[in-house]
Amino acid sequence: MNNADAADALKQYEEMARRRTLWPPMPVKPATGEPWRPVMTEQERQQHEQYVRENNLPF
Repeated sequence: MNNADAADALKQYEEMARRRTLWPPMPVKPATGEPWRPVMTEQERQQHEQYVRENNLPF
């Protein structure tokens, strides 16, 4: 990379940075419902196990 390439890259970067500041900010949507949980509650686990037994599922 020579000095001309570096200067061109800097010019392109600065132009894109200027363009990004012109874009309107994205609206933030409020969270709805319950937060995601990675683990089932005991009641949910029992319901799932019952569903598996009733429908003869392997898991």
